[in-house]
Amino acid sequence: REGGPVLLGAGRYLRDMIDAADGRVPSAARDERHRALRASLGEDGMLLVSWLLPRGWLERLVESSFARLSPLSAVDQAALRVDIGARSLLTLAVGCASLTACADLAEVAKSLVESELDPWLEDQFPNAEQRFRIVPASGQVRLTLWLHEAELIQLVTRTLERIRSPR
Repeated sequence: REGGPVLLGAGRYLRDMIDAADGRVPSAARDERHRALRASLGEDGMLLVSWLLPRGWLERLVESSFARLSPLSAVDQAALRVDIGARSLLTLAVGCASLTACADLAEVAKSLVESELDPWLEDQFPNAEQRFRIVPASGQVRLTLWLHEAELIQLVTRTLERIRSPR
């Protein structure tokens, strides 16, 4: 409808979003945890998405008893903010059950980027080490990446292609 919001989804999930947008059921915009999470990133981004994850989400997702040993198992919320322009900023804030869990997650993420993802990032985004950051921040781990407009378009295009034709 005119003025938004823009909703993407299918089936029951789409119906739930429509009902929330129309005020028939509670929405994330009225939920205090969602509001606090979004406010931690600033509420004026072009795209702002938040997720509250239930306990045990990772174990259900990967169906492994070892999932509870992963630093990701402590993640209980996440938010993504995208500011689009000639120079775009993507910010992912991941909230953890404790400050210690966030510190552990930040260390694992930094190690992964340095050992495995650095060549890929550098290949995809020249000077990535100057544009990609992982920073623990008051109960969160923040990942930020600056992209030029053409890089953002290329990233979105590749992502949509993978969604349409998964391997």
